[in-house]
Amino acid sequence: MISEPSQRATSHNLIHYLDRWAIEAPERPAIVTPVDLAASSHRVVRFQELATEVGSLAAGLRRRGLRPGDRVVVMVPMSAELYTLILALLKIGAITVFVDPWVGLARLLSCIRLVEPAAFAGPWIVQALASGFAEFRGIKTRLISSKRGWGRLVDPGQANRPEIPETSPVSPDDTALITFTTGSSGAPKGADRTHGFLDAQHQALCAEMKIQAGDVAMPALPIFILSNLAAGATSVIPAMRPSRPSAVDPDAILRQIRAFGVTSLVGSPAFFAPVCRRLREEQSVLAGVRSVFTGGAAVPPDLMRDLADLLPDGDAFIGYGSTEAEPVALISAREVLAETGARTARGEGDCVGRPAHGIELKILRASAGPVVDPDWAQLELPAGQIGEVVVSGRQVNRNYFRNEEAVRLNKIREPSGQIWHRMGDLGYRDERGRLWIVGRMHNCVNRSGTVLYPGIVEALAQAEPWVERAALVGLPDRELGQRAVVAVVPAAAPRIETLRTKLADHGILVDEVILQRRIPVDPRHNAKVDYDRLARSLSR
Repeated sequence: MISEPSQRATSHNLIHYLDRWAIEAPERPAIVTPVDLAASSHRVVRFQELATEVGSLAAGLRRRGLRPGDRVVVMVPMSAELYTLILALLKIGAITVFVDPWVGLARLLSCIRLVEPAAFAGPWIVQALASGFAEFRGIKTRLISSKRGWGRLVDPGQANRPEIPETSPVSPDDTALITFTTGSSGAPKGADRTHGFLDAQHQALCAEMKIQAGDVAMPALPIFILSNLAAGATSVIPAMRPSRPSAVDPDAILRQIRAFGVTSLVGSPAFFAPVCRRLREEQSVLAGVRSVFTGGAAVPPDLMRDLADLLPDGDAFIGYGSTEAEPVALISAREVLAETGARTARGEGDCVGRPAHGIELKILRASAGPVVDPDWAQLELPAGQIGEVVVSGRQVNRNYFRNEEAVRLNKIREPSGQIWHRMGDLGYRDERGRLWIVGRMHNCVNRSGTVLYPGIVEALAQAEPWVERAALVGLPDRELGQRAVVAVVPAAAPRIETLRTKLADHGILVDEVILQRRIPVDPRHNAKVDYDRLARSLSR
């Protein structure tokens, strides 16, 4: 009577997918990790080997006193060691608190204060730097990562011993991961990803990306590897610094793609730009690659054109989503090039396609405060009207860790219990049900009562041949409320008055166009404009 509910609960744990592939495809590569940034050689971990290492590490973690529900801060870059640890924590029912390896010490300590972890896992240099702070000294268990794995925690003979723990029973609502938002709409928030959320996200990604057992994927974003492992696909970790996808060596990436027969790639626009440039120089293509997925920021039309042209055997897609909801919508490069890209250049916003598998989507009248007891008839806008984007679905998280205020502001709860997430973006649905994004709510500029949308202004500016990149910011002004300033990185001789006239023809009055050598971007994708940093720079 007791075992049946336990089996039902355990089935929600992603680890059971690994157990399956360890039996059905034990010799298939699970994770391929480059030993250096030149991708001169690689370490290949096969599914059975991975399952054995996960079981051994789980036993080691249990010996160190970790128990179900314990929170473990993990600050480890993409590697076989990272996923061995995450899977081992899933196996014992502990919670991974993932912190990007590039965050500063202040952000790390803030995370530790919030989650009060039972353990910390990361490189020795970070632990040495943090050891003088009270927050860090309170952590009893510390795990040091290295290229040799997890040291004495992993006993190669442990796999055949009876003390290897059984997979801890979990329910769909139990927390599996806590990951932090980028902070583009305020202070970073810890998104609570439950076991049910991870499973739903995996199912949605498989449905949209068509990842199948035996495929070879190259994901430049960490979360996708978990889904690949669950699907029985091989993940080739790209040779890159996690904090600098824009500085990737395209020769190393192409060497990996060709050596391992990569069929699918995921990365930010900044990751793909140098790869496409090198392929153009070589006059070659990505033969055998079936699909490329990019997103995290607006994708330049030239990059979409390159990706479409360089994939003779497949297609490229723009994905739209966030830390709290992924995937939300997708559109193919061919659809962008055939129709929507031209409309973007005319100032209609960025089309990100139709809602993804399992997603419900609404456009609501924009509101700065919380939305309680929603009256959809009053709130929801018809097609063509700009409003706030909200989504619901199983791959949409319901909570933030220890942050009720963030839940109150970012979630809408229906009386039925259904949760809607406020994406923080403004957009509209077109006549075919596709979603168009015009900018983040907090980045819009209110100039004398007229709202200017960054996605529209920037696209109009970037359609000019002399503009490499543009960003709209609002600077405080006593009379106007906000001055509308367009920062521009020129690619040729500037024609500022021509740009101002073009914007005025679209009813957009800007107070200044300022030339810049570069526009600051986010550290995670190297693609999303960091509007706060830019505004501070321009104010100075």
